[in-house]
Amino acid sequence: MDNTRHNNILKITKIALFLFILGLPIVAKRITTWPIMTWAVYSTYSKGFPDSTASIVEVRVHSKSGESYVLKPSDIMPRGRTRIAKAVLNYAFESDDPNLATANRTYLAQTIPRILNRTDIESVEYWQITWDVFPLNVPPLDRDKPSSENLLGSFMIDDYINNKI
Repeated sequence: MDNTRHNNILKITKIALFLFILGLPIVAKRITTWPIMTWAVYSTYSKGFPDSTASIVEVRVHSKSGESYVLKPSDIMPRGRTRIAKAVLNYAFESDDPNLATANRTYLAQTIPRILNRTDIESVEYWQITWDVFPLNVPPLDRDKPSSENLLGSFMIDDYINNKI
């Protein structure tokens, strides 16, 4: 009788385990569900190639003495505020509202010299850099050879210091 009880418990355990494993792909459809969800036969996740191009925006700052500096949006504002820095750059260079563009350019004209610890900053340029991506190559893109560099806008710092405009 004791042996029959153990067999029943074992049978119930097997059924529960089977139902758990069967329900896992339905309930937890994530790539992190290991290993069943990463198997191609069970997974709805499809691996894809990256886009054929990759782009970033950068700020190029030129001093009166001819030196150039490259700033990323993350350099303009404190850590964790990159989205706000990108918005400031977009409004400064691509806004249809002249008051909004002036306000953001004034902010940049006051902030960039402080970031670089320089007082002889002459101009600020906003560039979009694009690379062709070859996913099967290692590395997939060559950062030293962009496929295009587009100037999105520029301004002279002196025009916005003390909000002259």
